[in-house]
Amino acid sequence: PEGQAMEKARRMVEEKLGVTPVSADTLIAQTGLPAGLVQSALLEMELAGRVQRFYGGRVSLMISDALGVMKTAG
Repeated sequence: PEGQAMEKARRMVEEKLGVTPVSADTLIAQTGLPAGLVQSALLEMELAGRVQRFYGGRVSLMISDALGVMKTAG
């Protein structure tokens, strides 16, 4: 169950991310997930090279990932 919760959190965070940087607080509010799950999902995505961090704690999808998300959504 714990792994399933993390997978769901990653999917939800990924759905809310784009190429425009947003704060983790924004992602927490948009997903309704606990802060720890959002931060863990972001860390995993960052280590996988899918998320980049910006000044002020903001994050965005890497452009190559954002393009992939747009292709699968369209």
